[in-house]
Amino acid sequence: MLYTRNKPHKRRPNWRNILLTALCVVLLATSVTLLVRAVPSWLKNSGDDLQLNNPSAPPSATPEASPDSSPAQTPAASPDGEPTESPEASPSATPARGSGTQSVTLGAVGDILLHAQELQAASLEAGGYDFTNFFSRIAAYTSWQDFTIGSLGATVGTSNYDAVTAPASLLTALSDAGFDVLNLAGAHILDRDIAGAQQTVQAVRDAGLHGVGAYDSGSEYVNPLILTKDDLRIAVLSYTESTLQTPEGAADTVKYLNETTFDNDMKQVEADAAGVDFVVVCVRWDGEEDVLTDSQKNWAQVFADRGVDVVLGTHASLPQTLTYVQGRDGGRTLVAYGLGNFVGPTRSGGEDAGYVLSVTLTKNFDTGEESIDSVTYVPTWVLKYSAGGKYSFEVLSAVEYSERGYQNMSASDRTRVAAVPAEIQEALGADAGTLDETRREMVDGVSTVVQEEE
Repeated sequence: MLYTRNKPHKRRPNWRNILLTALCVVLLATSVTLLVRAVPSWLKNSGDDLQLNNPSAPPSATPEASPDSSPAQTPAASPDGEPTESPEASPSATPARGSGTQSVTLGAVGDILLHAQELQAASLEAGGYDFTNFFSRIAAYTSWQDFTIGSLGATVGTSNYDAVTAPASLLTALSDAGFDVLNLAGAHILDRDIAGAQQTVQAVRDAGLHGVGAYDSGSEYVNPLILTKDDLRIAVLSYTESTLQTPEGAADTVKYLNETTFDNDMKQVEADAAGVDFVVVCVRWDGEEDVLTDSQKNWAQVFADRGVDVVLGTHASLPQTLTYVQGRDGGRTLVAYGLGNFVGPTRSGGEDAGYVLSVTLTKNFDTGEESIDSVTYVPTWVLKYSAGGKYSFEVLSAVEYSERGYQNMSASDRTRVAAVPAEIQEALGADAGTLDETRREMVDGVSTVVQEEE
């Protein structure tokens, strides 16, 4: 019998599946390759991030910049996440206070003295005192400056007024006449003990004025008064060679002129963080005559050597020399040894005259150069006359009233006032300062230069 085995049929290849499988293998291989290549870079970047947040991690090396390129300045992050300037971008020094050329003009007068006649002249029938008329005709000459300094020869109280205790209304009148600073380091400042001096300091403050030379707190005693105009800063120091009374604690209230006190003040000025451009010293000398004492000359040299710019001297009843003193660094200090009396009862020996000094100080902030650009003075005279059954006192410009008639002036008054300008010129000398013949008047409380008719 014939056997026949049926052979199984051979399968035909499924090319569709083969191609799909091959494609998957290729894609898988490509993905693995890309992943392997990316791992080192990812690890490196992860390491950098860890280093930025780890204060103890060593700094990474910074590649050097090529000579023709510079790295970009990227602000560093502050602790709260806000960007801050890099150290290189921050200034290494305190920015300058100003730029260009700036000036400040200081006015100054001598002693403001009160006696029984002045008090009686200022008294009001309704009670109280009003000193406005004392200064109304000179206000135009004391108010146009940036700052005006006067020397108060009394304390200020609330009662028992006499030659050494004045009512606060005197301060109001001075403020209205353009005064800004009062020198309190005088002979009588301690006549009402420490409490009287401190009361005076407070009264000056209440009147809107600055007091120097006597203080009611330790901080004000230590820290010099600084006047500011625009970017300019001017320190004002004040001393007296003596006081008539010296109660316990006097030296803690009043600035006495000695090397230690002056040196301490100058150290404070020199250490001022904002910087001081000019230094002015008010000083009440012991000398009362028109002849300069050795103490005045010696101290003027000390001030000049230390770099003081202006010295304003008082107490001598007669005006004294206005001059320059050269310091050891070559700089010059303007010294007004004696400003004379601004207000006082004495009518003889020239004690009825004084002057308003005006000094312009200039600084070029770009070069640092400082200078005294202008020094002028207006001679003053105190007119005393009787009206309404009592005396009246008025401070006048001797230049203006030498040429101007005034009903309250007698023939002898006109003769006297006409002689004052030449008298002041002779006393001050020709070394520094020029006579200011400008006519001024007050219009709505503002000093105005009078235009002379042609």
